[in-house]
Amino acid sequence: SNETSRSASNHGGIPASIDTVNVAGVVFNDAMTKLVGGVYANNQTSIVHDLNATETGLQNAITSQNLTGQALSDAQRVITLLGRETALVAGIDTTVPTPVSAVNGKIGQLQAQILNIVNHDATLAALSVGADGTTGFAALPAGAAGGFGQLAGNHGHGGHGQADAVIALAGAADLAPAPQDHSAAHLHHMWG
Repeated sequence: SNETSRSASNHGGIPASIDTVNVAGVVFNDAMTKLVGGVYANNQTSIVHDLNATETGLQNAITSQNLTGQALSDAQRVITLLGRETALVAGIDTTVPTPVSAVNGKIGQLQAQILNIVNHDATLAALSVGADGTTGFAALPAGAAGGFGQLAGNHGHGGHGQADAVIALAGAADLAPAPQDHSAAHLHHMWG
């Protein structure tokens, strides 16, 4: 059935109909993979489409998979976080040569929160694995952390006014500040 959903895609390989936690999570995995290298002019729209499709897919899964109780509450929290992440990604000015570290840090924190919520909710974690064995909302492989370290480690390059405006726009100002330790060990712990 996975081949069927892929052939009926709207744009960028996103299935036309997403109504399970698994398929929403697989689309989220695509966005995470793209974000490892940072947001730039050629991938920004694609990442935004992936995040919007993940959000819509989870909303559909609430109904189609009859999520209730803690799973419903956690799915709704993930939907809220996806909205914040989408606003941050969409708000990045890709004409600035160095991405703003504060924004990248917030995006990384949101991804980590989303993965933590899904993978620590027994119902959502079980539903994120498809019949064909594909896993949605999968943690990044340890080797990918290095790329995110480059993404998050852009200290001292200016542009903080833009970052503050984007963060305020996303409603993410209540999140903890970005961690300052960008070592491989720390990132492996964060993403591994």
